[in-house]
Amino acid sequence: MIAKLTEADRQTGREALVKVATALLVTHGADRLTLRALADAADMSRSTPYSYFRDKQDILDGIRAAGYGRLTARYETVLQAEADPLARLRRCSEAYVAFAMDEPAVFDLMTGTAIDRDRAAAELNAARDRFMRLAGGVLQACLDAGLITGNAVHVRVTTVASLHGLIHMVRAGHIDEETELRGHLARMLNMIARSILNRDHPEVRANPELMRLLA
Repeated sequence: MIAKLTEADRQTGREALVKVATALLVTHGADRLTLRALADAADMSRSTPYSYFRDKQDILDGIRAAGYGRLTARYETVLQAEADPLARLRRCSEAYVAFAMDEPAVFDLMTGTAIDRDRAAAELNAARDRFMRLAGGVLQACLDAGLITGNAVHVRVTTVASLHGLIHMVRAGHIDEETELRGHLARMLNMIARSILNRDHPEVRANPELMRLLA
């Protein structure tokens, strides 16, 4: 008689298979990522993955959730290293682009289409919500301190759209990742900063670098 998986065993096995599935995604793309392909890559019977995933969409949701976990970890590293709200906002933007460059297949899967919360796996909704709360908190801290002006949604959409545009240009070969990306990213973030920085805030006025940027 085959022992029934405990929830802990199922979670451990699922996490391991998500790593295998991620490797398949990177190598072969989402179209060729199936439960059968996952079983073959993991060297298990073709029925075993069904103990961990309902279907292919559930596998993709697992990859997305793990990706949001890694992206969140990058933001948390920034927050641990930086105390200044404006520095956190800029470094998190840089971390977002770095993640997209380091994990393009996973990034595209995470951001290619809107997530249907009613159909998505609970772990995906939870992972995305955690990231969005963290990222939103970084922006809101700047607004609450009066360091920047504007509507939070408008600032977020403008910033994310700009970052995605830059990422696309690198992917399309218009910008060289090794020699040009860093400079273009810095100039783009400076342009966004000039449009939202509160030049009358004492901390802004006391920062020579920010005042040179606003000059």
